[in-house]
Amino acid sequence: MTDQPSGRKSRSATGRTAVSTETLPARVGEFAGFLGKVAERVAANARATGVGGKAAEQFRKAEQGLLRTLKQRMEDAGRDEEGQASYVSSDGSEVSRTFVIPLLQSPKRILDELLQRSVDQTREQAEEDLYSVMLSELVPDEARILALLSSGEPQALVHIGVGSPIGTPGRLVAENFCSAGRPAQLKLQHCVRLYVSHLMALNLVEEGPEDPALESRYQIMEGEREFRDAVAHARRHTRMSVRIIRRTLVMSEMGRRLWATCTEGQQAAEEPAGFSASPLSAIR
Repeated sequence: MTDQPSGRKSRSATGRTAVSTETLPARVGEFAGFLGKVAERVAANARATGVGGKAAEQFRKAEQGLLRTLKQRMEDAGRDEEGQASYVSSDGSEVSRTFVIPLLQSPKRILDELLQRSVDQTREQAEEDLYSVMLSELVPDEARILALLSSGEPQALVHIGVGSPIGTPGRLVAENFCSAGRPAQLKLQHCVRLYVSHLMALNLVEEGPEDPALESRYQIMEGEREFRDAVAHARRHTRMSVRIIRRTLVMSEMGRRLWATCTEGQQAAEEPAGFSASPLSAIR
């Protein structure tokens, strides 16, 4: 993967802009200069109106306190070049979390900077920007589904449709019942359908044809309470035939490229040793 230029912005999972710590000193300096001008103006007004130096002194103290806070935040952000903070999880292991500093910018400035970057960046950087944004939109459970599918083995996928008894159903009334929840060891098993829909919207996974080798998984899913309730609900609210459509869930071409980009080098280093040190291997 190609190194990113300094001062690059990225997107967080909340849609806020994350700015490299290298840009913080300039921003703090700009704000401090602005604050100093305001302080001078307030002090001048206080002397002119006869209020005295007490109000100006209070404002200077507030200014100094605010600047100390900004300095501390800048130092904290600069301690880790990757912009990460660590904490100890319940099992005693250390976990790193990427943090961002929200900065409000005008839409025009954001667009201008994106257009400028589109001129300067390489193809590899453009691809990395795309994958970074995609990954920032995922929750950990969704990443585990991608890891499961990265082996190339499909997962059973079932939809419920309504229409004529013969041919393709006219419309789907319940989608994306998937067998990936348990083998991927998802924390929120009841959100599998939501996760699959989101991954499809990002074009990281796609449907494949029914796989007879997954017959037992199809039967297990079709016997679960959530699926049976969805079928019963469809039958109560339509006079048309309720159809069960069996498909498979596989990683898309986009998903495979993203996965290869994120794991290149790692796989080559692990293969000679005969084992995988990646925590993702544990869910396959």
